[in-house]
Amino acid sequence: MQKMIQLSSIDDVKEFVNNVKELDQPVFVSKEGFAFQLDGASIMGLMALIGSRIIVSYEKATEKFLQLLDRKQVV
Repeated sequence: MQKMIQLSSIDDVKEFVNNVKELDQPVFVSKEGFAFQLDGASIMGLMALIGSRIIVSYEKATEKFLQLLDRKQVV
C-alpha cells in the first residue's frame, strides 16, 4: 500500500520513525517525483525530506501507524 504524506518538523520525523520501528514489516519512503527509496526507519534520511511530499510504501501496518499516516496525509 502507499500513502502520500508530509512531515513538517523534526518532531514529525521522530514520531514517524518511532512508529516505523514498532512495525515488523519494512517501510520505504521516497520523495514525490524521485525514484530512490529510503528506509522509513532512517531518521537522517527523513530529516532531508522535511516539508516535501513523501510517498510511504508498506505491506502491513498497526492501527497507530495508520492513524499517523492519516493525520499527515496530503491530498
